[in-house]
Amino acid sequence: MLGRPGSTPPIAQPRPHSRRVLLIATWLSLSILFAAALLLSRSFRDPLDDADMAYQRPGFLDLLGRPVTTPMVARGVPERARRGLIFFVRPPLLKLLERALQHSPDLAREAKLAVVVEQPGASSTGFVLTVSDPQGFLARAFGMRVPLDGGPPVGYAIVDSSGLVRYQTLDPGVVEHLAEVRTMLWATP
Repeated sequence: MLGRPGSTPPIAQPRPHSRRVLLIATWLSLSILFAAALLLSRSFRDPLDDADMAYQRPGFLDLLGRPVTTPMVARGVPERARRGLIFFVRPPLLKLLERALQHSPDLAREAKLAVVVEQPGASSTGFVLTVSDPQGFLARAFGMRVPLDGGPPVGYAIVDSSGLVRYQTLDPGVVEHLAEVRTMLWATP
């Protein structure tokens, strides 16, 4: 059927069936896209990451519940009436962390520092106390979570001036995140 001369032909309206197919195809495409993005994001996870990323570097104190009394790391650590900063590392990261801490003397002024490492026979380097914890007793006592690979944690715990553990987190990139560590330390009473 032709319209009047110079008029545009009527636009064919899609049938309800074809709209439904288009809607299903759109949702299916978006679902596949989001599933692929999720799988891709999981492939970038570090084996030292927390299995539940909500607990890794959350940025606020007391995430794991009520603060716990601090276990003794070594004589004088933690020190009463002073904040403590306890790093947990694996042997390959130890020297890098010690070097980074030497370039961040404000951390040593703000808190009593210690580094806990799984390696047997670890000792003090003069700048920072290094404590051996081959069985992981200290890591468990501080409430450190277990990373994806099931090995010893890499991260840190902060003790407040009254001797309570107020912050503990896994952080495989702790050497590069000392500014963040400083922020969390300053937020701790």
